[in-house]
Amino acid sequence: ETVEEVFDLTCRITLDPDGSFRLRERGKEVSGSYERTGANLLFRLPNGKTANGSFDGAVLKDPDKKEWALVPEE
Repeated sequence: ETVEEVFDLTCRITLDPDGSFRLRERGKEVSGSYERTGANLLFRLPNGKTANGSFDGAVLKDPDKKEWALVPEE
């Protein structure tokens, strides 16, 4: 699944089926792992930090209250 920040389409998170993710935001890319439990996501960054997110339908909401919309698979 890929989601883009609703108000800035240059920001993108890709959630891979193997539990890894890639975040591209403001010209930087970060990768790590995630766990999904129902609508909730726990992101683990390489530096050991974690972040939470949750899906509300097709919208992912991050801890900063940004909303990310699902992008159709190509």
